[in-house]
Amino acid sequence: MKIQKAIESAEDNQNANSDNGSSDELQVEIDGNNYIGALSVERFGLYLPVLSQWSYPGLKVSPCRYSGTAETNDLVICGHNYDRHFGKLKNLEAGDTVTFTAASGVKTDYSVSEVIVLQPTAVEEMINNQSGKWDLTLFTCTSSGRARVTVRCTKIEKSTEEYAS
Repeated sequence: MKIQKAIESAEDNQNANSDNGSSDELQVEIDGNNYIGALSVERFGLYLPVLSQWSYPGLKVSPCRYSGTAETNDLVICGHNYDRHFGKLKNLEAGDTVTFTAASGVKTDYSVSEVIVLQPTAVEEMINNQSGKWDLTLFTCTSSGRARVTVRCTKIEKSTEEYAS
């Protein structure tokens, strides 16, 4: 997969830039699309590139950043409910692990806190994280398209010993 190879060689990557989002956020351009990284859900064997900005045409290609950044712990990613994208989100459970790998190669593990259904008009509730309870939010349409399956995740903090290894 092109995005995986680009991330794996991020330090040497000549295609990385920081045009969007955080000034420290690298992006990788592949086939004319800018990606901020990739999301993996081991439980489902998913490895999904994440486009830097959401758009309806972009959603057909890959899940997209809706708002926020991993660095500021308020990243919101949306995707279609295709099986190969976010179709299995509704099956995640509290405690499942989701990993976001930034284009810079930095991996962040998250634990699923809750899976809820929000109305499509609940945009503020979707992106508003003033409580600081969630570091990552994933969402997609329900199969009827009348609501949004929303997965709230918290960052798994690494111990000092894990940083040393």
